[in-house]
Amino acid sequence: MGTITDRIGSTDEAIAAYKNAQGILEALVAEAPSAADYRRELALCLNNLALLLSRSGSTADARKAYDRAIRLQEQLVAESPQTEQYQGDLARSLNNLGLLQCDTGQTEQADQTFRKAAGRQQELVDAHPDDPEQLRNLAATYNNLSALYADAQPAKAVEFCGQALTYQK
Repeated sequence: MGTITDRIGSTDEAIAAYKNAQGILEALVAEAPSAADYRRELALCLNNLALLLSRSGSTADARKAYDRAIRLQEQLVAESPQTEQYQGDLARSLNNLGLLQCDTGQTEQADQTFRKAAGRQQELVDAHPDDPEQLRNLAATYNNLSALYADAQPAKAVEFCGQALTYQK
């Protein structure tokens, strides 16, 4: 519901829908804390909520939602490292957090976060070198790193841009 509401242009309603979904998912997780599917859905909900909060200017709340999503995703990866879906979810949340850090002037933190995302995405690309989604995700992260350094360190930006082009097929 939050995604649909956001697409038709009502960010406030979309945020409310995601917060409602968050409450439902939190109750499910509390009821069945070992249910990985509930924890994964809660983490995805928090990631999507953080995207909207960031877009609406609530960067502190967005940061909290990203941090919580990432903690849940890191737990899922630790419990089931072979589950590539969890790795991909974590990489996307890290990439999104990196964008927030970039937007709020936290260049060093953004660099570290983007590199963590790229590391996880590289593992997925190594496992599935012909998967266009994995290639696009890794290329997008390298594009974000390139944009991060475009003004301050153009040579570094060009290097990351070249890496992004390697994966854009």
